[in-house]
Amino acid sequence: MPKPKRHTRNAKEYNWGFYVISIFLRFYFAITHCPGYIFPDEYFQSVEFATHEIYPNSCSLITWDFKPTGYGPVRSRSSIYPFVHLPINIVNKVYPSPPDGKLSGNDMINRILMPARMFTTILSFIPDAFVFFISKKLENLKDNRAPLSLLLYSSMTYGGLLYNSRTLSNNWETILVCIFCYLSLHSSFLNILLEAAIGAYGIFLRSSFPIFVTPFILLQLYNISRSTHRIVYLTCIIPIAVLISCVVSGLLIFFDTVYYSGNQVPKLSDFIITPLRFLKYNSVPETLAKHGLHPWYHYLIVHWPLILTPIVAPV
Repeated sequence: MPKPKRHTRNAKEYNWGFYVISIFLRFYFAITHCPGYIFPDEYFQSVEFATHEIYPNSCSLITWDFKPTGYGPVRSRSSIYPFVHLPINIVNKVYPSPPDGKLSGNDMINRILMPARMFTTILSFIPDAFVFFISKKLENLKDNRAPLSLLLYSSMTYGGLLYNSRTLSNNWETILVCIFCYLSLHSSFLNILLEAAIGAYGIFLRSSFPIFVTPFILLQLYNISRSTHRIVYLTCIIPIAVLISCVVSGLLIFFDTVYYSGNQVPKLSDFIITPLRFLKYNSVPETLAKHGLHPWYHYLIVHWPLILTPIVAPV
């Protein structure tokens, strides 16, 4: 009997050792600006926009996504602010920029790219924690195995080591999805209110956010329907959560409208709702054709198998 326990303990230490290595590699790749993953959207949809706003003398161009002309704006400036503008502004406050605001090549890296990437890298451990939590629930408790298989899979792969440190809205969406789903598994009053706020914020960050959290919402509603306090949930807690969601959405709409329109007191007709504009743009075949099209069944035969393989594969 002692041998299996010793074997399990050694396996835990071995697996945790691998995970610690992945942590060092993730920070190393972020600090050294490893070019293993190069995607233009990382710059066009976040870093470039923040640079244009904070250091206008160093960046005069922004992508159409953030321009209040033509099809734009289709992205919420308020939703990406904490992930990009905030860390860059903090560095700028601690180490003031040159008087003329012009940055050298090294300044562009150290003042702009590095703070944003490091902040995203730190936040990338939230999905790791959620993966560990879920994998622990999926483990067979009888054999007492360490719940690290899915965590190691996600953290040691190309995506975990490189992609998760990039300043992409996809990564920030993943972080919010993990927080939302974790909260949904514990239907307390505070958790539901936080879900409402995060849910509204996530929609403005990326319009695809509801797709990923819907299964957890349905599971939560099912559990609430079986609860002895379901009347309290339906008559009190859920309506308050809806109100919180509306307040958060209203604030994001207001801040986006003020920024894009330039009016400090915008009219109701001036309101810019970026998620709706984003969906409108991405629902027209003529505009989608500019970015490339692929058959609808591509998701069924390629994407979903890639997503589900770590879950259904034997551990």
